[in-house]
Amino acid sequence: MAQSFRISSMRCSVSGVHQPAFSGAQTVRTSVKKQPLLNVSPARRLQTQRSVPAHAEAETAPAPATEGWWTVDLPANFVHVESVQELVDELGEGARLDQLVVVDFFAPWCRACKALFPKFKKLCIENPNVRFVGINFEENKGLARSLGVKVLPFFHFYRGAEGRVGAFSASVSKVQLLRDAIADFSSERCFLEEVPEAPLPEFPSILPGGSLGGKNVAIPSGKDAELVA
Repeated sequence: MAQSFRISSMRCSVSGVHQPAFSGAQTVRTSVKKQPLLNVSPARRLQTQRSVPAHAEAETAPAPATEGWWTVDLPANFVHVESVQELVDELGEGARLDQLVVVDFFAPWCRACKALFPKFKKLCIENPNVRFVGINFEENKGLARSLGVKVLPFFHFYRGAEGRVGAFSASVSKVQLLRDAIADFSSERCFLEEVPEAPLPEFPSILPGGSLGGKNVAIPSGKDAELVA
């Protein structure tokens, strides 16, 4: 039976998200003293005209793109998924190997997510037999909301035949809560029930194997079809 915890701490709401407001640029007026006109030869004037565009282009050239904090130095047992099918495949593989699967819902703009992530990566390294999955809320809003995610960062825990065994929000000050949950849910146990064919009851028509080259690929319909791609 899934356990639910309510944590009162720094977190980001995803119901009606507002980005931080920035103040408009201030206009500064300066007085420029008129300078006497100089005699410039046509050749010199032509050289100046030619150099201005190149100089301006160098100043306005876009800066090279940098990697997002959620993509840097990822442990070997952490993977990002971008669709329902990829998530189902990870859950199916975790069930096949009898591994706990921890799903981290985050957003690039979420300060609480960014603050927690270095410690979360450390948890990944400390638990090499656990599968960790990251889901970017900005790129998977339909999936996250279908799974009941209303605040960030938010975590789901899945274990074999039991399905989802835990779900709660945590912050950098609640890392121990995550550590305890991982230790509890990953402990050895014997399942009397078979692993369900569809790991996510919210998407019963999506079966494992779609993005891993397996044979059990379901043809989704309705809501599932909109989110599987």
